Amino acid sequence: MKLGNLANLIGFTGDTALLQQALTHRSAGSPSYERLEFVGDRVLNLAVAAWLYRLNPGTTEGQLSLQHTALVREGSCTSVAEQWGLWPLIEMTNKTKQSVPTQRRVLADTTEAVLGALFLIHGMEAVQRLVERDWAALLNLPEGGKDAKTWLQEHLQAAGHALPVYTTLAQAGPDHAAAFTVEVACTLGRIEATGPSKQAASLAAAAALIRKLNL
Repeated sequence: MKLGNLANLIGFTGDTALLQQALTHRSAGSPSYERLEFVGDRVLNLAVAAWLYRLNPGTTEGQLSLQHTALVREGSCTSVAEQWGLWPLIEMTNKTKQSVPTQRRVLADTTEAVLGALFLIHGMEAVQRLVERDWAALLNLPEGGKDAKTWLQEHLQAAGHALPVYTTLAQAGPDHAAAFTVEVACTLGRIEATGPSKQAASLAAAAALIRKLNL
C-alpha cells in the first residue's frame, strides 16, 4: 500500500507530511512518530471510552474498564495496523525490522501515531469515526488481546472442528476507497461482513460469526 492509499483509507486529506512522520521510527531519523504517538494514545483512549459509553447503557464502570482495556491494548492496535497494511510503510532500520517483539510494539505505536496525526489535522470527530469503524471487529471478544480471526481459529481447533474458510465475495468502489465483502464459513455456520480492506472485512466477519454462534 502507498501512503496516499493509507490516507484515503483513514480519511486523511491534504498535506501528508504529518502522516509520514507518524510512520517514521526513531531509528530512521527525526522527527519520529513518538510525539504523535503520545497524542494518539490519548485520543484513542477517549474515543474508545465515549464509544463504549454509548454502546453499553447501564453497564458498570468496572465492565466498561475491562472492555476499554481490551480495545486499546497492544494486541488490538497491532490488529488494526495489519488491517491498514502499515508494516511496509513504516520507515526504520533493517535491524529494527528483524526483531519480532519490536515489530508488534512498533505496529501498535504507529497505529496510535496515525490517530494522533489524524486528530491534529482533522479533529476528534474524524478519529471517532475511524475508531468505531476499524475497532468494531474487536468488540466483545472473549479474549480481547487476540483478534477475531485468531480467536475463532483457536476456538474451532480446540473443539475439534475444521478451520474456518474465508472467501472474498465482492469488491466495490475505486482502489483508494474500496469496500470488500468477505464470507467466513465453518462447520457451525457462516456469515459475511464488509470492510475497507480484505483483512478488515475478514476480521469483521470472524467477529460477527463469534457473536452469531455465541462462542
